[in-house]
Amino acid sequence: MTWLREQVKVHEVDVLFIAGNYDSEAQLKALNSLLESMNVTMWGIVKRTEEGNIDFDHLIVPLGKREYSYFVSRYGLQRCYQK
Repeated sequence: MTWLREQVKVHEVDVLFIAGNYDSEAQLKALNSLLESMNVTMWGIVKRTEEGNIDFDHLIVPLGKREYSYFVSRYGLQRCYQK
């Protein structure tokens, strides 16, 4: 956690963790308050509307204004340019 805290502070990056199929909801909730204090966002649950549809508005995470951003996928580190 110290390394992550330093990266966020020094490089002023936005960090977003997205849970996978086998991540425990309880464990993610336990970490969430610690990560929020470091300006790290964790998404572990897909919320649904009253009609049962995916609540896409809940999934939108505003990130800082940057020329580009990086994300990690199963293919490794990717660079994504903003329009």
